[in-house]
Amino acid sequence: MFRHHLISIPELTTWAKANGFQAIELWGPHAQRLAPSTDLNGEWLRNQGLSISMLSDYLPLSAQSDELRQKTIELCRLAQRWQTKKPRTFAGNRASSEMGSENRLAIFAGVREACTIAADLGVRLLVETHPARSPTQSRRRCSSLRR
Repeated sequence: MFRHHLISIPELTTWAKANGFQAIELWGPHAQRLAPSTDLNGEWLRNQGLSISMLSDYLPLSAQSDELRQKTIELCRLAQRWQTKKPRTFAGNRASSEMGSENRLAIFAGVREACTIAADLGVRLLVETHPARSPTQSRRRCSSLRR
């Protein structure tokens, strides 16, 4: 809801509490920008009666190992700062049907490596996938389910 608005985390926290929310999903780039504010973290949020349900960011799953390792460690450290054990990434930026087998295997290897790094740091990396369906295919599938 607030992803494209310039709202501070204290303002968002006030709004979330006033509207009955228990947690906030925090985007990795936003968490990175909050890093200099050492007083804003998971402990501060818990004192407000809220938590971070998930910290989400794109990891370079098909990148070279060093870059993937660095970005995964950074995401996991941010998750630890915000006291969530659920960092989330996305399995690539294209539908699997649009990828060749070589690219798909590279993504799988990246997911495996990122999950191993996260586990070593005591967090469980969630990986979100999206089915490769066009709007027409999705409508047909929904129509067939209604019958």
